[in-house]
Amino acid sequence: MFRILFERLGFVCCLIHTERSNKAIKRAAPKLGFKFKCPVENFYGEGIDALQFSMTPTSCRWLKKA
Repeated sequence: MFRILFERLGFVCCLIHTERSNKAIKRAAPKLGFKFKCPVENFYGEGIDALQFSMTPTSCRWLKKA
């Protein structure tokens, strides 16, 4: 999946946004190689914040390093 995003489609960053209460994604994202970036206020509506995780091609462990 990441090879398609980064190599074929040319993405420079892949983001995950999740509600603060989503414990499963907060555990899984770092295991997949995503890094926590920042909280995003009111992302899902008034008073419902999100957490943002990101991955770049250079930090993706499934891509061959040049």
